[in-house]
Amino acid sequence: MGIWDFYFAALVRAFVESVSLAQTIVFLMVAAVGFFGSRLSDAAHTKVTSGRVALIVLVALLCARFPFAVYGLWDDEHTKRLHAECLLNRAHDARQQRQELVSQKLQSFYVKVEELLHRRITATDWPGWAREEANLAAEMREWVKSNMGDGAAAKLQDMEGGSYDFAPMNPVSGEHVGALNWLNKTANNLAVLQKEPQWDTFKPSTPPECS
Repeated sequence: MGIWDFYFAALVRAFVESVSLAQTIVFLMVAAVGFFGSRLSDAAHTKVTSGRVALIVLVALLCARFPFAVYGLWDDEHTKRLHAECLLNRAHDARQQRQELVSQKLQSFYVKVEELLHRRITATDWPGWAREEANLAAEMREWVKSNMGDGAAAKLQDMEGGSYDFAPMNPVSGEHVGALNWLNKTANNLAVLQKEPQWDTFKPSTPPECS
């Protein structure tokens, strides 16, 4: 709102308020004239009931109310601005908090994946390792889909790119090599999901607690 628009709006508000007050005051004055009519001269009668008195009352009230109207209008605008800023800050805080929580969860998955990826196992350890890997895969897939959306879940399971033989880790079988490759790509995908928040398609809601 421009400066002239602001003062014009304040003048309109002051005028409306002054008209209401002036009507009340003039009514009381006329009522007083009627009540004390026998004690007043004709000249006093005429002055009190004339339009000039009503105009003087209105102008006086307008002058008196204008500063209050200016303050009231400023206070309304100030309150609305503070409310808007509060909502924006709450929305920002909610997004920031959600990003931190999602990042922490993805990091915990990343640590588990890396631990499985670099764990040296024997053929005897393989069944237990495979079950642990399958359970972790199901947990990650369900959590990411439920909390970040289908796009993030698809990114997590993106297996494009080259594979490794992992020969230095002495894999126990070809199936073990395939699982290691899956873990390696999953670790890379988790890192991408952490670094690029746009994969999180769920937006946090902001309760309207700002007053």
